Amino acid sequence: MVGAWATSPTRVPAFPICFEQSLQDPPAIDGVTHTRAMSAEPKGTPKTSVHPRGSQSVEIKGALRHQVSQTADKYDSWTAARAALSAKKRKEQKHRSNSSIHSVSALRHLCSKCQLFPLESCMNNPEPGRIWTSPLKRLIWHKNDCPFCSLLIRSLCESQNDPFKHPEVFMHLPTKLRSRSMDDWLSETLAEDAWIDTNTPWEHLRNWPFGLRTTVARPSAGDAAIQEASEQGFIAVEPLQNACSPLSQISGRPEVTITLPCYITISNNPLATGLLDIQLWGYGRGQISKITALSSFRLRIESNHILDSAVSRPSTITYGRILDPSQIDLSVGRIWLEHCEQNHGSSCSKQGWPFRLGKPDFIRLVDVEDLSIVEVTSSTAWSYRYLTLSFVRGESQSLKLLTSNKLKLTRPHGLLRHFRNDLSKLVRDAINVTRGFEERYLWIDSLCIEQDNELDKSKQHASMDRIFGNALLTIVAADAQHGDVGLGGVERDSRHIRQISEEIQPNTRIMLPLPPLRDLDSSPWAQRAWTFQERLFSRRIIYFSGGQIHWRCHKCSASEDTTAAESGHKLDLHPWLAIKPQEFGIKSPKDGYGDCSLRKLNDGTTHVMRSGAFKEYTQLIQQYSQKQIDQDSEVLDAIGGLLHIFQVCFKSPIRQGFPQALLDAAILWRPAERLQRRDCAAIPSWSWAGWRGEVKYASAFQVQPQDDWSLRRVASGTGQEWFRPLLRWYIWQDYELKLLNGNGFGVPIDASTRQLPSEWEQYPPMMSNGSKSGHEQLERWDNIMEDIEMLVLDSTSVAERKLQVQAADLPQSTLRLLGPQHLIFRTSCSKALRFGRIARSAVLSPTVPLKYPLLNLSDKEVGSVRLDGMGPREFDPDVHELIVISEALYLDIGQPMSQDGNCSNFPLYNVMLIEWTADGHSASRLGLGRIYKESWKSLDPLPVARTVILE
Repeated sequence: MVGAWATSPTRVPAFPICFEQSLQDPPAIDGVTHTRAMSAEPKGTPKTSVHPRGSQSVEIKGALRHQVSQTADKYDSWTAARAALSAKKRKEQKHRSNSSIHSVSALRHLCSKCQLFPLESCMNNPEPGRIWTSPLKRLIWHKNDCPFCSLLIRSLCESQNDPFKHPEVFMHLPTKLRSRSMDDWLSETLAEDAWIDTNTPWEHLRNWPFGLRTTVARPSAGDAAIQEASEQGFIAVEPLQNACSPLSQISGRPEVTITLPCYITISNNPLATGLLDIQLWGYGRGQISKITALSSFRLRIESNHILDSAVSRPSTITYGRILDPSQIDLSVGRIWLEHCEQNHGSSCSKQGWPFRLGKPDFIRLVDVEDLSIVEVTSSTAWSYRYLTLSFVRGESQSLKLLTSNKLKLTRPHGLLRHFRNDLSKLVRDAINVTRGFEERYLWIDSLCIEQDNELDKSKQHASMDRIFGNALLTIVAADAQHGDVGLGGVERDSRHIRQISEEIQPNTRIMLPLPPLRDLDSSPWAQRAWTFQERLFSRRIIYFSGGQIHWRCHKCSASEDTTAAESGHKLDLHPWLAIKPQEFGIKSPKDGYGDCSLRKLNDGTTHVMRSGAFKEYTQLIQQYSQKQIDQDSEVLDAIGGLLHIFQVCFKSPIRQGFPQALLDAAILWRPAERLQRRDCAAIPSWSWAGWRGEVKYASAFQVQPQDDWSLRRVASGTGQEWFRPLLRWYIWQDYELKLLNGNGFGVPIDASTRQLPSEWEQYPPMMSNGSKSGHEQLERWDNIMEDIEMLVLDSTSVAERKLQVQAADLPQSTLRLLGPQHLIFRTSCSKALRFGRIARSAVLSPTVPLKYPLLNLSDKEVGSVRLDGMGPREFDPDVHELIVISEALYLDIGQPMSQDGNCSNFPLYNVMLIEWTADGHSASRLGLGRIYKESWKSLDPLPVARTVILE
């Protein structure tokens, strides 16, 4: 039960002479009397209520009452004495502390209100719903005396819980409070002194951030606020009046400024025993504001019995731990691992794709007990349990495995003499973590790959999917910029954390869950290219950040003090490579089609389809292209394991980051920002890997019926592609020109198949501009020649002849320069185009890709092109050319989809903007666009057939 007193606007005596002394009933001033909810009286103190003459006041009963009774309490002398003593001791404590809010567990017992908190029932048999409530002013007043009040106020002062950041408060704060936090406000305004006194000066009162009202004589506006609060189930506080009350110009009576109710409520959370939901309810300073939750967070009653909780609730794990501020207790990590292995099953331990790929053929491991390097072959790899270390590769003087020292380091105790002086702090800490998890083997790239052996490095980089996919878990140094920075908290005094907790009863503490100091996705580790695939392959990870240790698997996220689910902090589950067993050929795909295979629909038309594996490929390439890498030449090595998985999925070699069987689809990547060409001649311009910056792919689509019986194309991860292939691709392999995939097609068509579906175009439009005749005559002549060829040869032979490239047709100087980075093909090319004008703002924007309209020489817009890099700004026919790549369904890559359901008509060509080298033997990609077929065929001069060597 919350008490109240009634007093005059005069200041309360500093200290009564005698506890039994009674104060005189205060006179009312113009019918206005202050009543304040304080609850400072000891438990069981009898209360009396009086009705002072000429006054009317309000007392709100117990915490869960919803009615407002019109009563008033006499100010008792015990409360005044208690207030004076608290003020005196509070001032003494401030001299001993630099902070206005600190732990007071050792100084005071619980205040009378907090003694009523049902701690035992929360720990043993919690009742659902709200169990306790208290005015914020009361908590402020007792924050340096009562440990529970102190805990609540300190929790509110944490940045993530600060009610000052709530829009209802922040948007209406006085200017001088805009840059302040709740902690600053409590320190600077001496709030505990400001709100106890009815004679509060206006300059203090106006700083109350949680709602003020001005009323004349009887505080009717305050009554309405109190009534609203009581309907919410709270105890409302009686309004305060300020000392200097000006007279109203209308009524001639004093105007009184009052503070509106602001209350803390505590409820049991059904998620776990001992888990408490805390909410601060109050008002903002706006003209029209309603009571709302200004802050919400959770508190946890200490419970270190993790194993007991895990056994009683096998599907989850629950605990609340008071931490050692100077060192991590690695036993909690061991419990995480045991719980995951015993309860999470195939979600974390037996995923499909790592077991489909098997163990690595050869792997080296660090024996953390013997301190040596052991070599493991595929025949014995199944018997080894090991951890892996993932960190940002930077400059470090740590010992590395070399051809010269391999023999010494693989001997028993080979690392012992190097442990203290030659191994980096990060490696030493990782070894100690492995020991703390009671495991024996650890994989570290610097000690498990010969750093001066390019062949060994190449094989190991291509095995990263099997190395990390078969590890028990991965140790992640999220904050470390290089190997010389250790794992904070592994060694004694290597961390300094501040955990907010208070001892509410002997041997019983309540704690505020620690927030993650940094999200893993924003850490330096997550921004690096080399760590991208390591994260995807790992079954489980433990990461060290800000001196804390965190756990992530596919079923649970947890921190050292409590789980993410119980803390209320957002910690996503560990992402996993979304490759299904059917993508590896284990069973037939559910959707009935494979990646980029041809499928005949019910309307008789044939389409190129996209399935889950290529969808995953496009998404991962977009994510990977945003990562940072120091050496441009390593851009493909850093995802060698990921490319190996896609090689198995697509049953096709990987060429320059593209699945070779899906070249027609993979080459249609586009820039998401202005890219920069990588400084590596071995990586071609036609691959996304040849550019620095974010790239992406257009979504597939599905045709769905609508309520009005019409059909609509809807973007989808899987479904129909927006292109149809036209070209026959050649590659230079074993010193000769060879058809890509055996038949030259860049989509999965059987090698024996020599033609595309009959309703498709069989090859790009081949026209000659050698004659000066008109377009109609030339086109008619081409058609006559094609008809003659069709009488002698079938359509397949015509397409093959028109698209055939022979080594004899290429200069010997060009053949000597060909390599795996070149694509050779024959297509339709044109220089009879130029760029249109674009807005100056689009040119000046440093990140948005440049997109130009394409104009013919008559200044008619016929298509558009999106540049990959910074230029060119003008189309130069001496070096630039547009070439046909494939058929296209819609014009602009970023344009909204047409809503008609006709998907059989492909009215455009995908065209690539290229730039020829000075000798004219090869060309580089500069951008990708689309142009209408009829416009292409009617260009003046006409497009020509040309053999292109793309590098």
